[in-house]
Amino acid sequence: MPKKDSCCVHASDLRDFTIDAGFSTPVFTVYTVPAGKIFVVCSWTNYTAQTEAWLRRSGTRVTYTHVPQINSYDHKTYPCGIAFRAGDTLEIEGGGRHSLHGYEVDA
Repeated sequence: MPKKDSCCVHASDLRDFTIDAGFSTPVFTVYTVPAGKIFVVCSWTNYTAQTEAWLRRSGTRVTYTHVPQINSYDHKTYPCGIAFRAGDTLEIEGGGRHSLHGYEVDA
């Protein structure tokens, strides 16, 4: 298989996660970045009404979402992305239903 063009994200690099973390676990691990890779979060949607949640990188809070009312959601877009290095864990603190979208490339 020919080597991918290193300038652009390829469709095979895209990652989508749909998480139903519930509320019994205060921190839910979504993904651990494999060796030799970098994962970049481009957007995050919190669908759980009247909740607050944090996106964490291996225990460190990096961004926040809040859904203030019923029948609502909060969508965040990160134009430059939030990078996670090999071995980092992508975690949701706060429970609920979420979608994360991003891409993974060679480090």
